[in-house]
Formats: sequence, structure tokens, C-alpha cells
Amino acid sequence: MTRKFENIIIASDMDGTFLTNCEAGKKRNREKIEYFKEQGGHFTFSTGRSYKQILNEVPDAAELVNMPAVTCNGASLYDFATQTELEYYPVAYETIVELEAFLNSQPDPIGLRGGSSTTFLYNQLNNPYIREDYALLSSRYILPVSQWESYGINKLAVRAEADVLARIRPALTERFHGRLEVTQSDPTLIDVQSAGRTKAVLLGALVKNYFDRPMYLCVVGDYDNDLEMLALADLPCCPSNAVDCVKAAAKHCFCSNHEGVIADLVEYLDRTL
Repeated sequence: MTRKFENIIIASDMDGTFLTNCEAGKKRNREKIEYFKEQGGHFTFSTGRSYKQILNEVPDAAELVNMPAVTCNGASLYDFATQTELEYYPVAYETIVELEAFLNSQPDPIGLRGGSSTTFLYNQLNNPYIREDYALLSSRYILPVSQWESYGINKLAVRAEADVLARIRPALTERFHGRLEVTQSDPTLIDVQSAGRTKAVLLGALVKNYFDRPMYLCVVGDYDNDLEMLALADLPCCPSNAVDCVKAAAKHCFCSNHEGVIADLVEYLDRTL
């Protein structure tokens, strides 16, 4: 017997979208996600977080998602069911060295974090944002970039005051065009991956290769680094707390992440299908 949502995928960002400290919002999301899956739906994450970071926030991720997840902003594809990293795209070490030199040439203290799927590296804790970042993570070390090569860094984070990042982002994008993807997930955080590695690219390939039939893709995101995957979606959605450019790109703007935006989407699909 055909189930109601068996040809539908929901791919959700995490920070500002799925994640919330509101217990009512958490409960509502989970109840609706379980209903969605019971009716044949496919739920996963498409996030800047590594799979280790996802597990820190969602320890039962293997039970919650029922298809592989796009992690590290598209630099990794992880299957929680088998605990296997299916795809992994590191940044060229020489490019990381050049990126550090560019950041060090700026007049303001700009922090740099490098991450693999399991480890985070910092070259120095030189501003409040990078120090706060360091304090929140586990499996992190302070090492000169000259010692980063063997770690296989697949995602970098650039941290500084919002006005500093707004100033350097155009130059960063121009200088590393064709080598790095430069996106923003917070006013004080620029995300960097290898060129061509984005949430949209990996999510599109996943939808095409994981299923043997056409699927209807629903995407939920809240910030600049979600725009490309929203454009990929059949149904692009956002929470009410999304930034203005994301609201403009979304077909539907539901409740905030704290109120359970994924639940709103499932209810919408339930009403309209």
C-alpha cells in the first residue's frame, strides 16, 4: 500500500532551524518527524556541522534521520545508520596556508578554525569569537597551521566582528575564486570549503543517487549558506527567524525554530497532499 509521504524528502539545516532550547518546540518537531517517517517520508540534515557535532546535539540521530546526512556544508556525507562517512572532500593544505597568511595580513584579529569530521584545530585564540568557539567544542587543539596537513581539514571557519567579516568577505571570495567556497552562517562566522563542495551540490547528488525514482525535495534553512540548497528544492521553506534574503527565496515561511518549524512543514504537507 502506498504511504502518503513515500516520495518526499525533508532536508533541514540545524542551527537556527531544527535546533532549539525550547522543549515544546523539540517535542513538536520530533512527533511530526516520526509521523512523517511512518507515512514513508525521508528526513535528514543538511548542515555546516560535522557528524560529531550533530551527535553532540542529537545523540539519537541514527534513529531520527532515515537517510544519509549532508555535513560540513557539503564537504562530507555521513550515514548515521551504518556509522560510515560515505564521501569526504578535504581542502588543499597549500590553500589553507595561503588563507592563514591572508587573514594575518589584515589589521584586525581574525580567528581561524580548521575541522575534520572528528577534530578541530586553532592556530591561535586571538579574538573573543574564536575563544568562545574553542570553549564550546571538544576534541580541539591549538596548533600552528604548519602542523595541520595530516589532519585532512575539510571545513574552515573564519571568526571576527561582523563588520570585519563584511569588509574582508569580498576580497576573500575574489582571491580564492575557483579554489574555495566562501559562505556565511552567522554575522561573525564565515564558512570555507573546497570549491564545488556545498550543501546544494551534495544534497542534489544524494537525492539523485540514493533513490530509484523521482523525489519531491523540501528544504528548510535560515541563513545565507542555505540559499543554494533552497534554490534546489521543490519546496523551499524557512523559519520566521530566517534572514531576509532567505525569506525572499522561500516559498513558505513557517513558525520560528523555537516553535517547531519542521512540524509546521509536515502539517502543511499533510494538509495539501
